[in-house]
Amino acid sequence: MLSSQFEDTTADGVRLTFTLATVVLAVVALVLYWICFRTTREVVPAGSGTLTLRTTLQMVRRNPPLLQLCLGALFLLGGSFTIAAVQAELGE
Repeated sequence: MLSSQFEDTTADGVRLTFTLATVVLAVVALVLYWICFRTTREVVPAGSGTLTLRTTLQMVRRNPPLLQLCLGALFLLGGSFTIAAVQAELGE
């Protein structure tokens, strides 16, 4: 059987309280996201020239956090694809 921590909580209104609190916080979050969306402005200067693969790789090499992010994404995708391939091979 279930332990006492999983007793029915409808009698004391705990379930309703948590539900209402969640709904209120969700509405507050939506309002704040909407305000953030409406008040954000991005000014992007016009690019000078075209980007080449060489300049992109040089930029990644000079930016260690970006290099770590790229390598992490590469290993994450490689691991995910490997797991998917093994699962497909085993028929799971």
